[in-house]
Amino acid sequence: YMLLPEKGVARGALVKIDEDISDTQGTMIEAFACCLHGLRRLNIKPGDSAVIFGSGPIGLAHMTLLKRLGAEKIGVLDIADNRLEQAKSFGADITINVSKDSWKDELLGYFGKNGVDLVVTAAPSVASIENGLQIIKNGGEMLIFGGLPQGSVLSINPNIIHYNEITITGSIDATIEDFRRVASMAPSLDLAKFITHSFALDQVKEGMEVMGRKEGLKVVLDMTK
Repeated sequence: YMLLPEKGVARGALVKIDEDISDTQGTMIEAFACCLHGLRRLNIKPGDSAVIFGSGPIGLAHMTLLKRLGAEKIGVLDIADNRLEQAKSFGADITINVSKDSWKDELLGYFGKNGVDLVVTAAPSVASIENGLQIIKNGGEMLIFGGLPQGSVLSINPNIIHYNEITITGSIDATIEDFRRVASMAPSLDLAKFITHSFALDQVKEGMEVMGRKEGLKVVLDMTK
């Protein structure tokens, strides 16, 4: 139980979750709400092509929402083959290991030499931003979603942005309206498949080790165990 100020309740701080959504599945709603908040900053049009750097739970949440928002072809890039296999099972149209020298040629061979409409960086990597600028269409848009380590520095040719008319935006957190929207969508998002591991509270160390090895996707601590 949690004590909330009356004023917060009156302002709508409580959001009712559908009875068909378990507490475990509900842990994904906040993450999806943050992804939706970022994607709403882009001008997504039906039929757009998109590439996501990062195939963890956040990258796959972006992919799920992009499909719901009308994107047609979606590629997922990562350096971990096991994560890319999961991305395929989640419906990625193409997955590529970006550590391969041929990654760019392979991607443009699929999407076309002009590149993609949308790029989302859902990985804590400066390289994902720099690589994204190499594959985005003239007039395309990039969302920098993944937080970067302190002291990170981005080195880019500003003429790429200027002459190619590229829009770059960033995003953090979500509004209560984003949360409400995802809560209403939750029954159709198949949130259960994002939860791959569950541990009791006294197994938190094991849970952190699973996360560190990038096994599965979301790890939850179940207080009822």
